[in-house]
Amino acid sequence: MCCSIKTKWVLGYGLSIRNFFAAIFVTALGGTPGVAQQLDSIPGVTLGLLYEAEFQPALAIQPFSGRLGGEAIASEVQQIVARDLRYSDRFEVIDSLPRALVGDAVDYQLWDQLGAVWLLSAVLEGAGEGFVLILELHDIVYGEIHSRGRFPVPDDLSKDFRMAVHLASDAIIEWIYEEAGMAASR
Repeated sequence: MCCSIKTKWVLGYGLSIRNFFAAIFVTALGGTPGVAQQLDSIPGVTLGLLYEAEFQPALAIQPFSGRLGGEAIASEVQQIVARDLRYSDRFEVIDSLPRALVGDAVDYQLWDQLGAVWLLSAVLEGAGEGFVLILELHDIVYGEIHSRGRFPVPDDLSKDFRMAVHLASDAIIEWIYEEAGMAASR
């Protein structure tokens, strides 16, 4: 009896889990053909499927810029961040933006007209052996900077490069939802 542990969970009406799944399996295979074939439909009863999507705020991502050597990989970092935010299923990501929308100052009215709720801008700066990713998250509705952060990013040839960018993506989700994202999880 050392390798066998028997447990029995009870669902309402005294059914064990095993019996419950057995009943479902038999029913799925047509275990009650008489009832299913006799009643084609029940008068006054209709079945339907209702799918309600949750609101996903639009998050626009300005093209990342680079300084002091960061220009070469700024677009790669932007692609990783955009993919992480898109896969989080929490945002409608707008990342194919023309350079004409990028300026020194953020035009909150313009971004509001484009339907953005959040705007992410970033600069990737060279710093010794690696880089520093400077992120700014703008709240378009209130017309202000919501959060700022600096994230160390190793050289793009390092095995930790992508993980460092994933950590920055997770921080963006945490700034908005106050719970960390999952891009850096393995």
